[in-house]
Amino acid sequence: MIYLLIFIFQLLYNIFKVYEIKYTYENKIRKLVINSIILNALTLCSTYYSIDHLLKGEIAVILFFILGAAIGKWFALTHFENYRAKILKLLNNEDKKNNKNPLDEKINIYGAITTPKELIIETLINFMWGFMGNSIVVFMSKEIDVMVFLNFIFYYMLISYIVNRDKYQTRLGKFIILPGSAALGAYTGYKIAQYISFLL
Repeated sequence: MIYLLIFIFQLLYNIFKVYEIKYTYENKIRKLVINSIILNALTLCSTYYSIDHLLKGEIAVILFFILGAAIGKWFALTHFENYRAKILKLLNNEDKKNNKNPLDEKINIYGAITTPKELIIETLINFMWGFMGNSIVVFMSKEIDVMVFLNFIFYYMLISYIVNRDKYQTRLGKFIILPGSAALGAYTGYKIAQYISFLL
């Protein structure tokens, strides 16, 4: 079971790694930030389980580690863009009026003009900001230095984005999106950090 987990972690890590390079080249900051958070979480999981079992003398873990990495990179480079091209081709056969992505359409919520896509991304970023900021406290109290260090890295990456983005000008952003999603993230981080601390 652990070998399968290591294989899956490495598979996903290398898929997201390919997209990290892609988003960096295309200068898609938001996608890059979200991708980096997932990528680093996968790195942590894969490394932890691999080293743990390798130190126990289970050499077979190396095979699953390398195999997952190779297949993940191959799959990302040969399949994902092909699927995307097929989907775009299918959509282009529809009427142009129906081609517009509904996530990019402007909507008015509580006095704010935004898009569903922007709303989801900003909510997720605020959630992760609260998540990272609050889980640090738990790891500090348990004196788990590695997790504290990793949390600081992710936390200040998010701070860098939040400080440099446009300030919220509406009641939706100021009083609902930011405090609501950040508070939910903080509570989730607190609970998950407790569970991780128990496992470590």
